Amino acid sequence: MKKTFYSILSKTYKKNNLWNYYNASHEFGKDLPVKTEQLSKDFLKNFIKISGKAEQTLYKQIDDIGVRSTHVVSTFLIGHYVYQNTILKELIDKEIGEIKKQFCISADVEFTYLWFLTCLFHDLGYNIENSLPVYSDYNDLKQKTGELVEIIGIPPFYQDIVKNYFEYRLKCCNKNDHGIVAGHMLFKDLCGIRELADANRDEQEFNWSIELNHIYNFCAWNIVAHNIWYANTEKESDIKKYEEAGLSDLILEKIEDNIQYQIKAKVNPFLFLFCLVDTLEPYKRLTNISLLKKVSLEICNEKSTIVISTNLKCAFSDVIFEQAKGLNNWLTSSKSVGNKVEIKLAC
Repeated sequence: MKKTFYSILSKTYKKNNLWNYYNASHEFGKDLPVKTEQLSKDFLKNFIKISGKAEQTLYKQIDDIGVRSTHVVSTFLIGHYVYQNTILKELIDKEIGEIKKQFCISADVEFTYLWFLTCLFHDLGYNIENSLPVYSDYNDLKQKTGELVEIIGIPPFYQDIVKNYFEYRLKCCNKNDHGIVAGHMLFKDLCGIRELADANRDEQEFNWSIELNHIYNFCAWNIVAHNIWYANTEKESDIKKYEEAGLSDLILEKIEDNIQYQIKAKVNPFLFLFCLVDTLEPYKRLTNISLLKKVSLEICNEKSTIVISTNLKCAFSDVIFEQAKGLNNWLTSSKSVGNKVEIKLAC
């Protein structure tokens, strides 16, 4: 059934039993948070149920991202809708179950908890990327924020290319990549918060055991990966730059017109969903919320295909279609069919 993005946001927000991992009695307000920047910030802060100085650390970071907070909340809600209504739910639930088993995690960790942390932090490094570099190189970043532990939830080769990609962005754009910075910030801040909360466990309502560090690490690696761009073999200039920067693993080959995607829904479903929704989420481009009533998403083909369409009669229509079609270059098969774009969830 086709629904507008505004309808998806509104109805998903009202069904807070699907995403409120605290309890149904916790009140988040009646107004849809993405209506204003302040409502979005209030929603994010309200969702953080921790105490003392650690809480203020995250509050400050939320204030600093400004209007980007609406994109974070929109991504959170749209992601829940896609998760609940597509084949990705079964794949992600299996992935989470395997992680809990691998690291003997007894805490009640569900999708909504991982999704909120990932969405919240993924753009907290956005201001850093859009200012003069804070970190002189990747080693400087690690010295000031700490290192992530074993790679989890993303293709293993990222372990070897993160440093090179961080240095590449610094050299070619004079920027600290916000995804890599944000992933390290998440792991440092949340491990610190957990340690502080666990030390005061008698006062805490929630589980803050050390096993949660593995969950934070999973979210951190997903954030690190989400803004690392692939190069297509059809663009020779990009290939040359990537080869010189030691990023050959990010060059996607094409075999018989089929791109060999590295991020696959059946292998890394959480990362796949995150990259998909972060790309399709329209609010970071359509700042007028009323326009979200003219952009629609439909789930079909036994929950394995997403169709994007729009009634917009302006340049934003092209932007929406281009970002949907662009998925074909690096994530999954997508193509124009008439005035729609069809996106496969498993290739």
